[in-house]
Amino acid sequence: MKKLLVVCMAMAVAAAFADTPKFENFKAKPEFVQAVEKDYVLVFIDHPQNRGLLSARAKKENPKFMKKYGILGVPQALILDGDGNKVGETGYRKGGAAAYAEHLLEIKRKR
Repeated sequence: MKKLLVVCMAMAVAAAFADTPKFENFKAKPEFVQAVEKDYVLVFIDHPQNRGLLSARAKKENPKFMKKYGILGVPQALILDGDGNKVGETGYRKGGAAAYAEHLLEIKRKR
């Protein structure tokens, strides 16, 4: 079975609430990466509140991406197939990196 693409749009700056996790925290956790890397390609897109921190290309492309996939806010995770079609989406889930990895694998199993 082909890998799916998980595109996580997140803010790399401090969240408004201290208990709000940031997707980039998961990519640094080996248990998360090892659990999903055979089924998913992970892509992280930075979308900070301060748009001045973005490159010129990101300033141009992020809004297009958000519009194409109907992203209204971040953090947001999209599950895309190899053709860029959205096959699922998810956001914050309690339980940390291991629970989030299991959630992504469950999405894959249901396909």
